[in-house]
Amino acid sequence: MQFDCIEQDLSFYSDATHAAQSDIRISLPPKQLLSIVLESFLKDPDYTTDIFHHQLVYHAMDRVYKDPSSPNAESWALCFNLIVLLSLGKEHPLDCQDPFVRPMLQAVQSAVRNWRLLMEPRLINIQTLSLYAALAEQGYTNEALGGSFMAQACVLAREAGLQQTFFDGAVSSCLSVSEMDEWRKVYQSLYIRDRYSMIASGSLISLEGATAGVTHVSDHPAHWELAKIQDKVHKALSLNGISHSERRNIHCATFAVCRHSHAPSDGKYGFSPR
Repeated sequence: MQFDCIEQDLSFYSDATHAAQSDIRISLPPKQLLSIVLESFLKDPDYTTDIFHHQLVYHAMDRVYKDPSSPNAESWALCFNLIVLLSLGKEHPLDCQDPFVRPMLQAVQSAVRNWRLLMEPRLINIQTLSLYAALAEQGYTNEALGGSFMAQACVLAREAGLQQTFFDGAVSSCLSVSEMDEWRKVYQSLYIRDRYSMIASGSLISLEGATAGVTHVSDHPAHWELAKIQDKVHKALSLNGISHSERRNIHCATFAVCRHSHAPSDGKYGFSPR
């Protein structure tokens, strides 16, 4: 599935429609379909999409389908469409001409043209942007587009004080155990992906790490430890005034060495250093 095909397919939104975009609601995918794919989606060990607490996402699904006008319902509707598309795309390449897939693609595209939905630093917006990035990378093989979504997710994460959740007792005390677990999952996923992107494309760090105090992250230990090593290497090289291109070469060499001692059991590194 190519991005230009999706762009052409979703030109359904005319200029007149685009002008009134703020009045358009994001359509929910069929609830039965979402229920089917959600179970397998939540069991997927992929660190790029392991950003939800099972109980909380099911609770949100029940709430949003019961009352589509409830707070953050549009963001959740977009998130649910992305979950379905990502799940379907893992089985078979998405066909932009498929009438079964088209409504969900249209829902995703309408949100791209109406970014007000995802500008507030709320956790659901961070999760949705993260899934946008995953879809861009999975379906469109568009690293630049995926990178822009990831960068915005990291901006919102910083504004929301995501990493402070682990270190500030006052922040943590406002969250339930389930909510703390979900915030931890999101921070972990963004941190790993951000460090891997730094090596793959030579991009700048978008999410500052304060890993010294994070000792309880264990969902994806191999990926997490490898990302921390890359973080330490990056900081050491920055302090020594080494050029950007030289730093990237050293990062790639470090990755090649570390992968043998920190090789994830799933064989997935999230990128291929080039």
